[in-house]
Amino acid sequence: MLKLPAILMLICTLSWSSVSAQEENYSQGKLAYEKGDFVINAGISFGLIGYGYGYYGSRSFSVPLTATVDYGATDEFSFGGFIGYYGTSYGPKGNRYGFRNFSFGAQGTFHATAIMNEAFDMDIDEKKVDYYVRLMLGYETFSWTYNGKSYSDFYYDNQTSGRLVFAPVLGVRYMFNPNLGVYVEGGRGTYGYLTLGLSVKF
Repeated sequence: MLKLPAILMLICTLSWSSVSAQEENYSQGKLAYEKGDFVINAGISFGLIGYGYGYYGSRSFSVPLTATVDYGATDEFSFGGFIGYYGTSYGPKGNRYGFRNFSFGAQGTFHATAIMNEAFDMDIDEKKVDYYVRLMLGYETFSWTYNGKSYSDFYYDNQTSGRLVFAPVLGVRYMFNPNLGVYVEGGRGTYGYLTLGLSVKF
């Protein structure tokens, strides 16, 4: 029968071997971005741009949500699409206004980590870090609703409109392992100046 010290030593040895194997597999794994990657991103935006509706009365709103997909066409360039949703309601009790926004479109992304390492003699870990520049081109729809008794505000009810979206973005993604990471994006984005989210890579 094994004694406790021997059992602990065996557990430590097996644990160390497992960690070492995982590190070796990770070090030999894929880069944070490379050709053929398929990535799904989901995030929330802060610092809303151009959606300043409802600055009086009580207000409620949903968190601006975004989702994107990317496919690695080359070692430097990926393409895909995006969707987003944001909504709010505001106004005094009995006269509530609602605002909803949906956005969708295409995006192209230039992945710059390798070029930054080469051009500026940097030492960024390309297996974990992906710096990128993204351009998003799409369309967003706006809709307003009104729930109240004031006929003078009836024109708000069920009104819709839309506009084109051109969104330049700077971002960085950090991969915890070859399949899961987090990202931060600054710029126009889908909804705000700052977007935080998770990335799942296949």
